[in-house]
Amino acid sequence: MAKAAIYLAIVAFATVTAIKIEPRGSSVCDPDPKLGCYSNDPPFDRFLIPLPQSSTDIGTKFRLFVRGGVGYDYLDYNSPSSISSSWFNGNKDTKIICHGFLNDGDTKWMHNMKDAFLANDDVNVIIVDWGGDELLTGSQTGYLTATANTRVVGDQIGELIKALPTQRSRVHIVGHSLGAHIAGYAGVRASGTGRISGLDPADPNFQGQANAVKLDKSDALFVDVIHTDADTFTLADGLGTSDRSGHIDFWPNGGKSQPGCGLLKHATTKGIDLSEAKEIQPRGGIGCDHNRVPALYTESITSTCDFLGYPCANYDDFKNGKCMSCGGKCASMGYKAGLYKNINFAQQLYLNTNSGSKYCTNSYMVKVKTGDVSYAGTGADVYIRIYGSAGISHDTKLSGDFERNDEDVTIINSDTYLGNIYRIAIWHDDSGLLSGWYLQSVVVQGGGSSSYLFCYRGWLEDSPNTKYLTPVSSC
Repeated sequence: MAKAAIYLAIVAFATVTAIKIEPRGSSVCDPDPKLGCYSNDPPFDRFLIPLPQSSTDIGTKFRLFVRGGVGYDYLDYNSPSSISSSWFNGNKDTKIICHGFLNDGDTKWMHNMKDAFLANDDVNVIIVDWGGDELLTGSQTGYLTATANTRVVGDQIGELIKALPTQRSRVHIVGHSLGAHIAGYAGVRASGTGRISGLDPADPNFQGQANAVKLDKSDALFVDVIHTDADTFTLADGLGTSDRSGHIDFWPNGGKSQPGCGLLKHATTKGIDLSEAKEIQPRGGIGCDHNRVPALYTESITSTCDFLGYPCANYDDFKNGKCMSCGGKCASMGYKAGLYKNINFAQQLYLNTNSGSKYCTNSYMVKVKTGDVSYAGTGADVYIRIYGSAGISHDTKLSGDFERNDEDVTIINSDTYLGNIYRIAIWHDDSGLLSGWYLQSVVVQGGGSSSYLFCYRGWLEDSPNTKYLTPVSSC
């Protein structure tokens, strides 16, 4: 802990003192002639953002991994032989993974993702390491300088893509936080790049900026984005942007707070590896929401679960069951989002996830109608179990007041895809002052599928009172 505290103190000090702010119109030319010069002319005239460090100081490295390979090859776009003598195969798709602030090429989530890519398909995987060779360089510096350095790293990736003997449309870049914006710069440098997946693109110094400064859908042929920490930025929260940034933007659990992260959003949350100290220390141990997204994406690569997102105006409408009909505009979050690249998504896509691996869940809307008779409501807890052709849900407590002539909606999450629904069980636990309940009807809908109507029109009295209902066409 003492070492970590010293590290953070150095980083904080560097953020304030080790930057040189040049007047607008200043520029710096990189020693690598392929990269050229960088100025702070608009739109790169952001407050307190210095000119970038040199590519020599940043020390970006590209490591190539292939299926069945032992170790890795270093690639250098300025050395054609490093590519021609490597295991790179231009007839295969290429995945490029890029980290963000304070990470480096040994960050565990990058290797977890690399392993998932290689397990799923025979591809080239390139890990980008811009962690810097020395302290206070690359990503291992103050955030303001790291922000400036993203321009150089993005251009370096773009130059690598141009040097690779493959079609650019076969290149897919995945970037987290600052790495998402780096991916955008790379796509601009190497026009025609096939796909960029932005994992909670960083908010500070990017949100609300011109498209040239941040990741946006013009940076690749297809851009998909996942938002997990898009709350108001407070130094302890809201590290991800709330700007819509892609052709498809997904907002799991509303995109602001992730289940299991807790009030303080500590790194001890299930799914966050404590060995990744530098990944969560920049905000004093608070970064769970922001750092959840690489795990979500990695799971989506090999999972048979779809991470299905529903088009909706906002998360409240989704939670209230107003968006469970896909209308041909649902899409799978994560790796499989590429299957939907030819669909125009006018709305943002919402979904729920679990608090730990496995994260993927299947959402079902349950709408319960209480009858219009005297004393129809109940203060008891109401439960449901759903039976489908492919599985059975767990017993779930429904939310609502269950008052006379009222409808109550609950979104339940099932680890199992249920298939066609053929029966439900519904009951209450006899608690409360008025435990008797007049149930009119139940509607179940999920997965963009048809709605299933269940009619009862009767009382559920003292426990045990479980009623088994089958679908009907009308009530």
